[in-house]
Amino acid sequence: RSDTPMDCTPIFEPDFDMKAWLNAAFAAGAADEPEGLDDADTANRLLAKLQSYQQEVGALLEESWTSAIAAVPRAAREMASVKQEALLLQDQLRSVKSQLERVEQETSASMAKLVEADRLKSRLQRASSALREADNWTSLSANLDDLLDSDDLAGIADRLAQLAQSLSMLDSSPDYASRQQQLESWRNQFEAQLAVHVYRAFAGRDTGECARLVGLLARIGRPAAANTHYQRWLTGHLADVWSAAAASAAGSAKQDDSQQAAEVAEDSKTAASEDDTDSKAAKAVETAESSLDALLSACRRELQASLLSDCRRLVLDCLARALPALRPSIPDVVRPKSTVADAAQPDLHVSLRRLSIMCRSAADLADLFPAAAAHDGTSSAMEESRTAALSGLLRPACPNLLADIEQAAAQQLSSDLGAIPMDQSDVDDTLGLLENATPLAMSSASRLSSACLTVSPPVCSARLARLLPAHLANYLRELSRVLGNVRAKLPDPSDDWSAVGVILRTGCLLGRLVDAAAQFAVEFSDSCLTAAASSDQLRLPDWTVLVYADSAEDDRRLLRELISALQDGRQPGWLREMRASCQAFCREQHRLLFGLLAKPVDRLLSALPGLPCWSPRPDDPAAAQQLPAFGYLASECVAQVGQYLLHLPQQLGPFLSADTPGLRSAIAHSGLTQMLQHHHHQQHQRLGQQQQQAAETEDGAATATSDQASAGIELWIECVAAHTMDKFVDRAMEIPQLTANSAVQQLITDANYLASCLDDLGVSASDRLQALRDLVSAADSTAFHRRAAEGAPRRIVSAVARMRDFGAAN
Repeated sequence: RSDTPMDCTPIFEPDFDMKAWLNAAFAAGAADEPEGLDDADTANRLLAKLQSYQQEVGALLEESWTSAIAAVPRAAREMASVKQEALLLQDQLRSVKSQLERVEQETSASMAKLVEADRLKSRLQRASSALREADNWTSLSANLDDLLDSDDLAGIADRLAQLAQSLSMLDSSPDYASRQQQLESWRNQFEAQLAVHVYRAFAGRDTGECARLVGLLARIGRPAAANTHYQRWLTGHLADVWSAAAASAAGSAKQDDSQQAAEVAEDSKTAASEDDTDSKAAKAVETAESSLDALLSACRRELQASLLSDCRRLVLDCLARALPALRPSIPDVVRPKSTVADAAQPDLHVSLRRLSIMCRSAADLADLFPAAAAHDGTSSAMEESRTAALSGLLRPACPNLLADIEQAAAQQLSSDLGAIPMDQSDVDDTLGLLENATPLAMSSASRLSSACLTVSPPVCSARLARLLPAHLANYLRELSRVLGNVRAKLPDPSDDWSAVGVILRTGCLLGRLVDAAAQFAVEFSDSCLTAAASSDQLRLPDWTVLVYADSAEDDRRLLRELISALQDGRQPGWLREMRASCQAFCREQHRLLFGLLAKPVDRLLSALPGLPCWSPRPDDPAAAQQLPAFGYLASECVAQVGQYLLHLPQQLGPFLSADTPGLRSAIAHSGLTQMLQHHHHQQHQRLGQQQQQAAETEDGAATATSDQASAGIELWIECVAAHTMDKFVDRAMEIPQLTANSAVQQLITDANYLASCLDDLGVSASDRLQALRDLVSAADSTAFHRRAAEGAPRRIVSAVARMRDFGAAN
């Protein structure tokens, strides 16, 4: 077992670890040795093996070295032999090179003569060929003029092709230029003769004849002439189709007008004038529609016939070239000056129908010539022609149509708003009218948007982005005026509790305004998305941008924003701004309403600093007496405030029931929650979270109306309570002095009474009220300064120190 060979291969590795190898060798040796041997015996045996291995390695190295030394002379002799052979090969290469140079010198004259002979042969061959082609030219052109006068189109084309081939061989002849000029003259003559047949084939849409004639043009070297003739013919054809359609429709309209005029009685001429104007406008719209349909139908027929290989591009180029030159022009047909001059103001429905015709025609044109693929080599040229055609169709007429629509829509919105009754002498009657005013105003906006969406969602909706916010602003301005009149007519709530009902009814009315704005935004976005998706204008918005190409930058920005919103499935920014303006209006009006509800508190507490109890007469014995706390009653003004607060819940309850319309939005957007942000107790935080959740919910769905009604009552009460505490502290700090013990006890009693009333309402005393009560009740200056150092507000500390003559706080 001790003769087991060791694995010494790791010793020759670059990353040999001697310690690890020795430990492994010791472990393997201990396992192989008999029992009873210690580590020293194992080490001795391992050392003996290593020494034996060293001797074997040394012997192998010595043997290898001896063999290498013996092989060196033989290798040197072989290298010398190879060197000698290389030198011999070099001498042979020099000899061959010299022989080649000598042969080249001896044969150079002969090679030059051979090259010259070959050049002469080539010149003779070209001369012979030129002579033959000259003779061929002469024979081919001998009777060509007579042939051109015949109807043998194929024979003429063949003769011209042969002449062109002969002329190509005569490029070095002196009369080459004159011959070429003569050939071009014959080609022009033949092309002019062929053009009559080409136009006839185009007009008859004879595909076979067109192919034959195009082949003849290609044989005479004029392949592009077919496209030129087609563009010239089609441009004129489109102009003729347009003129004929417009003239036919106009003639029919004049005939109808004559018949209608003959039927009108003499006594009804004035009454029939407006109907006559409307009839003219309607017939002008029909004329525009039929003319545009005829023009696009002509393009569609050419695409179906496909007379030439690149027919789609040619038709598109011709249409783009023909549209600006149409007579009568597109604006004169779509929006005749006669109908515009006869009308006192643009008719909204007629203007929308005109724009609808333009948009439908643009959509048909875009479908007829879809955008070229990005990988198509002709995509750039096709896109330029496509854009030019759409621009030629839309840009001349659309700016005036959009202006007519905006003017008519603004007039209609103004008329609808002026027809809404909103103000009455009686407050209840006014509120009843206002409850119906918001639905009427939003209904007017909805009718206008629905009419515009029937035309083209992106086109008209972008113009609505200016009209509808302005309409809402006018309505809010009028509503603010009416609400101001309502507030001016309200009595003091402490004298007449009916004022509280008016205040809360007004608040819920404002909530319904916010709901109506949110509902309009959702319905408008849904309708716009539905209409755009059904008309496939979400994927093809490029032509809609051209409608606003000549408009102001703001209009183009609104259009881009609307298209982006439609593609993303979200509401446009101007709709969100409309909702935000309603919410801001709601907050501002609630602030004014809250001022009315808090008006009795302000009026009653304004008398607090001037009460005579703060400065008793020196001869009054009650001023120096130390009466117990129950010996004092609350001041009259504070007692009246407490009674007003305690009566608030039962007055608010009937007007804030669970089914009150607009309650949820009125609570969410009243802004009353923000009034409580400086009161950091748990109840206020809970109400704030409720209002925040309600404000973030946009769909107006009420999940717990009874809880919201309760929260609404608590919110109003807590806001009035918070205002009362702040107002009481502010008025108390205006008290000139509290040097008498009775005055100090009276103020403490007033503060305690107010805190007790608020506690009955479920409202905790504010930090300012507690600080005032603690500082006023301090027994002496030391206790006062100690309490002041605990973090009381500095203004309250300074005021109490002045009132009680305690000196400045340290």
